[in-house]
Amino acid sequence: MVPCLRVLPPAAGTVGACRIDSEQAPTIAPVAPVYGGAHRPRPTQTARPRSLRTVHLTSWAACAPAAVAWLLVLRLVWALLRTDLTFAYVAEHTSVGEAWWYRVAATWGGMEGSLLLFAAMLATAAAVAVCKEASAARRWLLHGWTVLLAVAVVALALLFASPFDRLDVPAVQGFGLTPILRHWAMVVHPPLLYAGVVCTVPPYASRRRAHRWLLASMALLTVAMALGGFWSYAEQGWGGYWAWDPVENTSLAVWMAALVAIHAGRGSSRRAAAVRRLPFVVALAGAAVARSGVTASVHSFAESVTIGVALGVVAGAALVGAGGVAAIEAAEQRSVAAGAPAARLDGWRTTAALLIGGALAIVVLFTAAPLLATDGEGARVNGRWFARPLGAFAAVVVFALIALLVRARGRVGRGGWIAHSGMVVLLLGAVGSSFDRWEDRWIATDETLIVAGVEVTNHGVALADGPTPGSTEVSVRLVVAGHERQPALVTFPERGGALAETSLVSRPWRDVQVTLLTARDDGRALLEVRSKPLVSLVWMGALTVLLGAGVAFADHRRARSGPGRFRRRRTAARPGVAASAAGAR
Repeated sequence: MVPCLRVLPPAAGTVGACRIDSEQAPTIAPVAPVYGGAHRPRPTQTARPRSLRTVHLTSWAACAPAAVAWLLVLRLVWALLRTDLTFAYVAEHTSVGEAWWYRVAATWGGMEGSLLLFAAMLATAAAVAVCKEASAARRWLLHGWTVLLAVAVVALALLFASPFDRLDVPAVQGFGLTPILRHWAMVVHPPLLYAGVVCTVPPYASRRRAHRWLLASMALLTVAMALGGFWSYAEQGWGGYWAWDPVENTSLAVWMAALVAIHAGRGSSRRAAAVRRLPFVVALAGAAVARSGVTASVHSFAESVTIGVALGVVAGAALVGAGGVAAIEAAEQRSVAAGAPAARLDGWRTTAALLIGGALAIVVLFTAAPLLATDGEGARVNGRWFARPLGAFAAVVVFALIALLVRARGRVGRGGWIAHSGMVVLLLGAVGSSFDRWEDRWIATDETLIVAGVEVTNHGVALADGPTPGSTEVSVRLVVAGHERQPALVTFPERGGALAETSLVSRPWRDVQVTLLTARDDGRALLEVRSKPLVSLVWMGALTVLLGAGVAFADHRRARSGPGRFRRRRTAARPGVAASAAGAR
């Protein structure tokens, strides 16, 4: 006998024109054709007990490697803070008397520590992705595969690059951090970069909040690359902020892949799912290339062929897992009669995805090119081969972004409009700064010269102790474009090298960078002076992109948890109120 039901307009959770309670569904479902049968009851979302046990097991398994990795990271940090010179890693990357923040930064200052930190952060991201969606039992396969990838990275960090090897005889002083790493950006740049990379793990494992994670990845990578570029620009003294180094290129490739996923990864289609999983695969493959040492890099302090090969295997496993899950999802979509419609891209999103995807292909191809050479060990592609094709892409992107900002403002939210404006500013700065001038000149004491269009006066050379015991600093006192500056050249005998400490005169329209190349006892100094226009636009553009990503993240969160959603939650908890409200409508 069918209970008496109130006649209501058809809505979700109704059979024909009758609203049913969850307790009545099993009774009424068999007679649904009598009442029209046009609206079938929604399938229940409860999982089978065995599936639930699998999901809970996967969740606990995801938390275990993250907890173990973080305990090991804390143990390493404690050893560095105590300057425990019985550990080989501590003796190699810190020294007695080192500032405490540099001792903490030594955690990611070498191959072993940086890989352990990356593994801990990756395992944490995998645990968050799995535990946040523990109720979706049908996703346990991809979740379990993601957990296995995280376990593999943690395992290879401990097996092939453990930072806990002991010395037979404890060191007395310690070598200290690599001189070029003694910069304030060292404290924040690598952790931000790793955080941006591991934010690609949740979109790989789940669709839930994937857009937010991708926005977070893009924002963190933007600020990390900007910090790294400024660090290189101010510290290395070669006159640029991007050297097309393999480590730099891999972070750029992940950033581009995240942008492609942001523009083309929405919806439940197979195309969208594949695009969302792309950044994590690119991140693992890039880590393999950057840490392998097969391509020349200024980041040679963090290279190991064994680690590169192992990470390459993990990247291949991630690609295989993504392909396998895509095949399973395709079969599921064909078997479900009322599957969700595929999201269609408009012209703007399609154009953005194609342009960024083309630039990503160029970066990946030229970065990995030495791997294909028979004698490519230690080789790398010259930067001009990157700059020429990417310059053409950049020109098209600038015009497309300006057209988007002018003609499609109504289609773009506040955050998107700010971020796209920042990208225009950043690209203009990158193009403008390429038209620089530089000149090397000898200058005597109390002599004034015009070098690279800039007035420079030498007020003498000085010799002093360097920042670390045993190091020596040679500096020259200058007046550059009316500003007092003191570039220096610091020698580190224990490391067998010298480091140039450059001086900058920054203005909104032009930067002047002065590097001391060598000096003589008579007060003469050989200077390299560079005049670079519009460099400040690069930093301003990066900050604007970061601001836009933050606004877009907040808008997306507000849209997902606005007042309407709160009302739906409250009425869903009270079926009687929901039925009355539906009847009133």
